[in-house]
Amino acid sequence: MSMPRRPPAPLAWFACYGAWIAISIGAGLVAAQILPLSLDISLALGANPWVGRAVRQLSLPVIGIIWLVAIFWSEHALRQALTHGRFRASLLRIGGALGAAAAGLLLVRALIPG
Repeated sequence: MSMPRRPPAPLAWFACYGAWIAISIGAGLVAAQILPLSLDISLALGANPWVGRAVRQLSLPVIGIIWLVAIFWSEHALRQALTHGRFRASLLRIGGALGAAAAGLLLVRALIPG
């Protein structure tokens, strides 16, 4: 029979939600970079400006919903990791995924002419 875990200290919860707010802001910044990039990609693929505008208007709600789901998922993942003693590993995994997304955006931005 395993011993019950002690609940995390209140300061750990502040760290958890502080990290969650930082991740949410970082994800919002990445999402904000995707919006103009979607217009550039559509124009680089040879679409006319009307199609580019439609792509940009459709990408706003789609990316917004994905961002909102990511915020809820990251809060759940960090909270569960804190209670199971894997907070640092989970924080590094989520931060690494966010950093990889930002690096991917920079790479795509460098590949698009103009």
